[in-house]
This record gives sequence, C-alpha cells and structure tokens, in this order.
Amino acid sequence: MIPCSRLKIFHGLRNIGNMSRTISRAQWKMGCPADSCVITRRSGRGDADIFLNLQNQLDILRFLPRLISIPFKYNVFQFYFDLSLIPGSFDLPFLKMLGKKVFFWFCGCDVRNPQMVLKKYRYNGCRECSSRRCSPFRSSVIRMARWYADKIFYTTPDLAEFLPPEAIWLPVPVDLLQWSYQKTLLTGKNKIKIAHAPTDRLIKGTGYLLQAIDLLKKKGYDVEPVLIENMPYEEVRKAAGSADLAVDQLLIGSYGLFSAEMMALGKPVICYIRDDLKEKYPPGLPIISANRTNIFSVLKNLVDEREKWNKLGEQGRAYVENVHDVNKICRQLLKYYTEDV
Repeated sequence: MIPCSRLKIFHGLRNIGNMSRTISRAQWKMGCPADSCVITRRSGRGDADIFLNLQNQLDILRFLPRLISIPFKYNVFQFYFDLSLIPGSFDLPFLKMLGKKVFFWFCGCDVRNPQMVLKKYRYNGCRECSSRRCSPFRSSVIRMARWYADKIFYTTPDLAEFLPPEAIWLPVPVDLLQWSYQKTLLTGKNKIKIAHAPTDRLIKGTGYLLQAIDLLKKKGYDVEPVLIENMPYEEVRKAAGSADLAVDQLLIGSYGLFSAEMMALGKPVICYIRDDLKEKYPPGLPIISANRTNIFSVLKNLVDEREKWNKLGEQGRAYVENVHDVNKICRQLLKYYTEDV
C-alpha cells in the first residue's frame, strides 16, 4: 500500500455540486496532497484549486500542450461525471501506461440511458427533459472506464443499472462543519420557506412544486419558494439555511447532494424515492417521498405537521453523519487509492 503522504491526487475536470473541492480539501486535512481542477469557473457549484479557463470540454483539444504536463504531476486521478483529461476518455490508456491509478465517479445524466428510463419508469426526468443534458460521450466513457479505471463509483443507487456490475455506490460527500445543524424554531407565525435547488427545472420537476406552492397559497397558507440556482456556493449555503423545509427532485427516484446538505442542516426533506430503490439505502432514511402527482398533498401534510419538523431534522442530521460525512467518504476513497491492483 502507498502511504497517504506519497499520494498526489487530481480531481477533475468537473466539480459537480462542489464534490471534488469538498473531497480535495478533506484529503489535504488528512495529509494527502490533492488538487481540484475545473474547465472554467462556471464548471459546477463551488470552487477549485485550478481553473483551466477553457470555453468548454471540446476546447480541451486545442489546449493539449497545457494539459500534457498534468499526468506527470499526479499519481492518482479521480474523474467526475463524463470527462477525464480528453473528451471520450481516450487519455486513459496513456495514464495507465504511466502507472497511474484512475477512478471515475459518475453522477447522473453522464450515464443514465434515456431510452431505458422512458421504457421502464412512470416518473422520470427524461420525459420532461428538453435541454438534452445526456452526455454525448456516455457509451465511450463507460466502456473506457470499465477497461482502464481501477474502480468505478456512482453517486445514487438509480445509476447502478447503467454501469458494470463491479461499480460501487459511493454516497455524495457533505462537509458537516460547513453544513452545521440548525434546530427549527416552531413559532407558528413565520412564513414557511421551502427550498428547492434545480440544476435543471425540467428534470427536477420544479414546475410541479411551484404549482403545489401556488395552490397552498390560494388555500391560505403563508408559504414561499426559495429557489437556489445560478448563485455562488457561499450564497447557496446562506439561502439553504434560511429555509424551513426542502424539496429535492420529483421525477428521478433517488435523492442527491441537495437532500443530503439540507438533512445536514436539520431541515425536513421531500424527494421522490422510487419504491425499488428504498431497500438500497442504509436504514433510517428520513426523507418523505413525493412525486409529481402527489406533491401537493405530501407538502400540505408536512406544512400542517410542524411538530414533526425537529424530529425529522434530527433524524436527517444523524443519517448524514452516518452516510455522507466527507471524512468517512475520504477514508473509503483512500483505501481504494492505496490498495494494490
């Protein structure tokens, strides 16, 4: 096994939900040199150590001289979503020839097969999607990752069916110090703020949530949405902390980073959890499941039952501490990074 201090870890080229930056910071604290690198400052929600300042991932091909030095600076490469150093991941054979450890962490539309999803599931984001977020490199990246990666990870259980059977579910990481627990004050007089963070409004079912909130208002409920989108990471945390409740996606079937972060804050969370996936999660998941057809009734019941909020918040925080703590995730990663192949 390689000692942690001898590792030089590259995280990139995407920073989905600030994942790569969260991981790299935690690894530095553990004594493992690690850098997060992104294409541009718009590459995901969060920060990074290195910005390549390219226009898009295809622009990488014009900047190969700048990228060619990266393989010689690091001995572990942790890639996210559908992108390694070169679109299509044709750099992986070269990295393996140099004796590098290579890992992929897939996150959603980079591997999700829309034809399969549309055929199998009544509720799904693919039917609503018009933004064509599906990765054009999906098939080639999965194939290259299977051939050359030391390990393949995925963020949510719904992605398992699109990946090789040896792929490993590794939950999204949450920095528990940044996302500290906040007990809800149940005065009964405040406007109820409902947080929602749509990276894509169609895929997340945002329209159905806004319709449900409007209907609640018409029935006399003092509620308002807090839409967390297109804002810097620090503002994301501030907006999330101002909310009383959170609603994640209503179509996909698995909860994501937003749900985990809101549970860490101690906020009750509503999110669509597919029935066939519930057993995939560790015991004690306190998320209340709702889909596009029942979101109004589920949200109304939660708004009416304020006395349950703090209990749900406590359960959510305990669940995240057990499942999503970035330090636990890092220890798992370091075990994979340092084991013999």
